[in-house]
Amino acid sequence: MKRNYLIVCTALFVAACGSSEKVAEAPAASSAAAPPASEPAPPPMPAPEDTVATSSGTKLRYFRDVLDSDQPQKPSFELEAERFSMTTDNVYFVEKATAVAYGQDGTETRFEAGGGEFDDNTKTTKLTGDVVCSMGTQRVEMQDVVWTNETQTAATPNRVIVSDGETRLQAASMEYNTDTKTLRLPNLSGVVSTKSQAAADAAAGAEPGAFESIEVKKGGLGEFVDGQLQHIAGGVEIALRAADPSAKPMVLAAEKIAFAWDEGERTKPKSIGLDGGVSVDGPQGLVTANTANLNLAENTLEFAGNVQGKSDSIESFDAERIVYDMKSGDSEMSNLVARGISMGAPSGEAKSGAADFSTMNIERAGRVVSQGGQVKNMSGGVSISLQPRDAGGKPMKLNAGEAIFSWSGDGGQPTAIAMRGSVRVDGPQGAIRAERGDFDLAKKQLVFSGKVNGSLPQLERFDSDKVTFNIESGDALMTNVTAKGLVMGTEPQGDEPAKDGEKKTGYSRMDIESAPEVSLTGQQLNWMRGGVSLTMHAADPKEAPMTLKAQELTFAYGKESASPERVSIGGGVDVQRETSRIQSDTGELDLEKQLLTFDGNVRLASPGTEDATATRITYNLATGERTTKGFVASRIQAKPTTESAKQ
Repeated sequence: MKRNYLIVCTALFVAACGSSEKVAEAPAASSAAAPPASEPAPPPMPAPEDTVATSSGTKLRYFRDVLDSDQPQKPSFELEAERFSMTTDNVYFVEKATAVAYGQDGTETRFEAGGGEFDDNTKTTKLTGDVVCSMGTQRVEMQDVVWTNETQTAATPNRVIVSDGETRLQAASMEYNTDTKTLRLPNLSGVVSTKSQAAADAAAGAEPGAFESIEVKKGGLGEFVDGQLQHIAGGVEIALRAADPSAKPMVLAAEKIAFAWDEGERTKPKSIGLDGGVSVDGPQGLVTANTANLNLAENTLEFAGNVQGKSDSIESFDAERIVYDMKSGDSEMSNLVARGISMGAPSGEAKSGAADFSTMNIERAGRVVSQGGQVKNMSGGVSISLQPRDAGGKPMKLNAGEAIFSWSGDGGQPTAIAMRGSVRVDGPQGAIRAERGDFDLAKKQLVFSGKVNGSLPQLERFDSDKVTFNIESGDALMTNVTAKGLVMGTEPQGDEPAKDGEKKTGYSRMDIESAPEVSLTGQQLNWMRGGVSLTMHAADPKEAPMTLKAQELTFAYGKESASPERVSIGGGVDVQRETSRIQSDTGELDLEKQLLTFDGNVRLASPGTEDATATRITYNLATGERTTKGFVASRIQAKPTTESAKQ
């Protein structure tokens, strides 16, 4: 207490003597008073009867701690004025003041003001009247500011303007800490210039679109540290503007936006992180997410958590994560679902009128890789649907472990989609599964290979090595086919047993046991070749089936029939049922009349008949009756009579 009293007395004595080097040194107080309200102009000098002394050229100082020795200590705040006066309660009034606040590392923060009050009791100084605060290259303009020595802060509750080169910002108030070099600006708005770095980028050949300014369109609490913008919180919207005024700005919004900087860099951040309620409107379209990070050093934009969006070519999409390369247009997406992806015009390789698909929907894709705005690869379980350009058309659904897209040079829609692993395609051709599927959109052709199976309009439950299907014509070529349940006749009968008193007749269905080659035209069976084996099932399930073998079968249809009416059989015809067998050169199966006809070198083998031949045999599948032409047999055993049978 004695040393403090001496300091104050010395200051009063020097002031009374009119010295030009007056100094008032004040140790820090234990607590700080709240900053006084600002005023538009410096306070008037007190009346002469209230003052102890007046002078000019005086330095008033605060220190961080009470002096423990006689060694000199650097002040934390120092004020000079052209004119000052002191009241009896140790409050100094000053005019045309300048002040310096010293940070712990010696960094200087300078103030200029029209006037102010230096309070030696509360250890606070209020500067008023066109105050300018300079921190390095930053300049803050305001009407008033209060320095609080205990917290080493300068603050004002009123509007401020911040400038730094071409940076122009404004805020509702300000608080600056000289030790941490932290400048806090509520309700921040304005423009942060990155022009010097943008110019350097352009000189280095940066891609068009490199931005030269950050416009704070809507700001919460902005915070600068050592001149670098660190973050803005409380509901933020900023726009990144390019040097080209015609270029569309990238608009970023989030609950909080944080800026990261390279060491020593002061104009352009290396990255911008967004957290909470993220929205980005840029070259990738409009995207929302939980978080996002714009890496300006690598020119990438990453979204994570509940990612949703749309663009000019996509109605909507959802994803878990998206990484977008702003320079190349490449992207990688995780767990993507998308609707209304425009497929554009058909490829230049496609024939006129072949553009059947207008949009693509991605029902599921674990990982999607795009290059230059074109999807190149989908993996991790893929399900997509192609929507026909014709409103009445049926969509085609593609499922696979992986889908690889090929494009022509003129863009438009992809020319081909290669599907690999657990392939399934549902469309006009029916449902087909395989290990591999190759869709040539230019040729409108689907090729399935590797354990192919599925269902076609006339081939239910089929298996094949390979299926080539033209989705435009409905034609298909299949190899090594087996199939179950082919309908025979125009009105097939069911498989259930006949009712009491009724008897089902004829054959209703057939199975393909073996067919090396099968052709369909317009989704109708055309022919089977290469050694065909069929099993024909009786309408009455109690009746034994019939097997038919031949080199080739050709199917014929009526004008409005969906099922074949006749089947021409050629080359090594061989039909067996129970203990009977008929062989011939050719044959014909009339499915409508349920007649099977054998022609040319007909041979018959059945119990009681030996070396039987004929020029023609007609077998009624419904009644079991058989008629022959040119029949010859070496022996025919007569059927036993009823009496002989009993004996």
